[in-house]
Formats: sequence, C-alpha cells, structure tokens
Amino acid sequence: MSGPLLLVHRAVQAGARTQGEVVADTRLAPDVVAAALEHLVRTGRVATLPLVAGCPAQGCGSCPLAPASPGRTGRCAQSPRASS
Repeated sequence: MSGPLLLVHRAVQAGARTQGEVVADTRLAPDVVAAALEHLVRTGRVATLPLVAGCPAQGCGSCPLAPASPGRTGRCAQSPRASS
C-alpha cells in the first residue's frame, strides 16, 4: 500500500472517524479520500461502524470516539481530552 491509500489508512489508524476528519488529517481532496476509503473498506483493511446518536449509556469507555489509552486525544466533543 502506498500514496493516498497509505495516508488514508494511517489517518484512520490514528483515530480519524469521518471522511471529513480524514480529509483534514491528510489534506487530500475529498474525492480521493472517498475513493481510498471505499477501497480500504472493500478490501477489509478498515471497517465501517454504525452511526449512533448521543453518548452511550455505559459512558465513554464503550464509545469508539473516546480515547483508547491515556494521553491519546479522543474525537468526541464530550471527551475531557478532546482537541479544540
């Protein structure tokens, strides 16, 4: 894997959860990001998650947008470590 596919894959691994976040993280054109994400999903390198509204009843620990480990910034606006 190389070029835009690698950049998009790395952005997802680093925590980008939306196409807009991948565009912002990689500075690639939106159509390039869309094509790369479609390919990565089709080949099984990344998976899509169902969209949920609001915070989970179990709290941030069960949320895919919460920080996965100490020091890692979450992407959720409710997260105390969210970037501004």
